[in-house]
Amino acid sequence: MFIFNTEDDEGAFGIAGPPSSVDATDWELLFGLAPGAVAGDDGLLLAYAFARNPADGDTTGLGFPGTYGLTTEDGEQYLSITFDFVTRASDLVYTVEADDTVGFPSPDTLVVIDGPFIDSVGEASLTGDGGLIEGYIDGPGGAPEVDNVLTVLDQGYSARITVRDNTDVVTSPTRFIRVVVDTVPADPIN
Repeated sequence: MFIFNTEDDEGAFGIAGPPSSVDATDWELLFGLAPGAVAGDDGLLLAYAFARNPADGDTTGLGFPGTYGLTTEDGEQYLSITFDFVTRASDLVYTVEADDTVGFPSPDTLVVIDGPFIDSVGEASLTGDGGLIEGYIDGPGGAPEVDNVLTVLDQGYSARITVRDNTDVVTSPTRFIRVVVDTVPADPIN
């Protein structure tokens, strides 16, 4: 919910739900940046994509404001990555990839995050039935082949997600994992 001052005669403040979608222009306005600033600066693009305050500077030099680790599942250890993303972004697509080689010549796609996530259930849901938490890589009959999404914590404007690799560290002790952020033309849902 957003609390804002209104000009209507409804008391001092009004209450409105969150917008159904946001884009870089909304983020630039929120932080007082010039229109189009994100398009010309990869550090600002990452700050927007990872729901960061650009004044923090943690995406300067293309820094990554997330964490890496090992996750144990069914007695096996897997490389994992945790990061924040903008849940209602209509102009961003996040792809989490893993590979045996640092240059990612033939990466495995672990999950594709393509919002906005605005529903309680279904593909446009973060944590509901059929949503992001149930995985995006489809096997036979539409069931998740490998459920790489371990957790999704809905924070409103953003969410924190943890994604694990497909390959355990015993099978492949040298693995690399990354998040690729692509911009797409905004397609607002109203």
